[in-house]
Amino acid sequence: MEAATVAGSVMSSGGWATAAGLPEQAHGWAVTDVVWADRGEIGQELEREIQTVIRRGHFATIVTDGEQSWFDDDLRKHYRLLRPLKAPPPASGAPRRPAMALQRR
Repeated sequence: MEAATVAGSVMSSGGWATAAGLPEQAHGWAVTDVVWADRGEIGQELEREIQTVIRRGHFATIVTDGEQSWFDDDLRKHYRLLRPLKAPPPASGAPRRPAMALQRR
């Protein structure tokens, strides 16, 4: 990962990042699938890389759907709740929506 801080990231859905004019990141469920499915070298390496990005404050703001994630402990330690979000439900697909904006401490 590059060292420069990025304005924001969306951990749950790449479409939200696009709608907000931010660069897309990996979709949260795709990341979770790799971490869950491969507890060997690849899954652990991906988990460590994401933890490092969070710990270094790579993103000034992170938006999540508020659901539990593998990275909750790191997020609570290195980011603070900026504000809850009230987004309308999506027109289709999973009923996930942006729910929390976290700001780097």
